[in-house]
Amino acid sequence: MVGTTLRNKGAEDSYNMLRALRGEIPTTPIREAVMPYAKEFSLRKDHYKIDFPRSNDRGRPNQGRGMLYGLKSDPSEATDVWDNHPAVIRELTRLREKYHDDGRSVPLR
Repeated sequence: MVGTTLRNKGAEDSYNMLRALRGEIPTTPIREAVMPYAKEFSLRKDHYKIDFPRSNDRGRPNQGRGMLYGLKSDPSEATDVWDNHPAVIRELTRLREKYHDDGRSVPLR
């Protein structure tokens, strides 16, 4: 759009918005998951959101029990379902570690 090419490791968590600006509607999500940063490490994928335990170690979340919410049936995040979904916990924990180790949440260009 502006004629600039990003280097391979530039804009670590960004996506090209040109399609949206043109009014094109994607048929699939552009992100595998969303990892917002606030007071805690969280990750949202599909209809689950996980809050990981806080950390004092250079930004990496602690291991251990966090909280998991099923947003489809509980959009207000009132009920922790951590103990009911060990496979979801493993998948989201693996994804969080990948994002941390890669230093980005999108693939290299």
